Amino acid sequence: MRCEGIGECFDDAKHGPLLERLWAAAHPTLSFEGRTSTEWLVLGFQQEDPTLDLRGVGVFGLRQLVRFCGGSGHRGAEAVREVSAGKSSFPLAAMSLTVTQMLCSHLGLLAQPAGGVGALVTCTDSVFHEAWRLQIALGEDLSLVDLIHEQLLCRLHDEWQNLVAGSALAPSTLMHYCPALLRELGEHLTSTLEASVAAPTDLASLLLALRQAPLPQQGLSCWEAAGALLDRLPLPVCGGRRSGGGPVLALVSAMVLLGAAQPVGQC
Repeated sequence: MRCEGIGECFDDAKHGPLLERLWAAAHPTLSFEGRTSTEWLVLGFQQEDPTLDLRGVGVFGLRQLVRFCGGSGHRGAEAVREVSAGKSSFPLAAMSLTVTQMLCSHLGLLAQPAGGVGALVTCTDSVFHEAWRLQIALGEDLSLVDLIHEQLLCRLHDEWQNLVAGSALAPSTLMHYCPALLRELGEHLTSTLEASVAAPTDLASLLLALRQAPLPQQGLSCWEAAGALLDRLPLPVCGGRRSGGGPVLALVSAMVLLGAAQPVGQC
């Protein structure tokens, strides 16, 4: 699995640019205020020094958050700007780090056991082997763990927005719903990965299921699943049409359509 920095402690000289990239994604018009700032609290970190929030996942958690906010296309960039501008109460950083912890603990990638709501039981060998198969199909330039993280965080963001829209409660009160949302997400992750082993699927169908619906048992070919996944991606628009420079998942779905990440015998 491509998971650079798991459990690694933050080092200013080595990892400082990650904080600068995150700041630029959140505050493109403001100068970087450094490692310690109250602005990090607005993004959902629990402390003014965000490096103290990295928990057992280490720098890898920060890398995944930076990727979501700055390198995952329109959706992540939009979410971080809304949060930083105070237009959304979604605790982006805390949720992202917890999703990273869920993935790493479930796939057995952590050197030390995780604790809290982000700690999931280690997956079975069959689930890990299926994940490994998909990672090999992706090649060295893409990370399955990053792609899953992106879909799960988008799912959380959608659920949070729906919760806010249907409630008159203050953001501080809504925070009490976070553990329940995360527990549901953990159950969804583990059951979906197990289902992908019981009924082997292609990458696009798996990512679609993690983002939204249960895994399709029949009726959705991998071609249709890839199309459905692309339909849920708000790609940038150029001249009234979707541009070709969409998020990484557009590339992945195209690879699925070409058969690069499909199990033998499908489509």
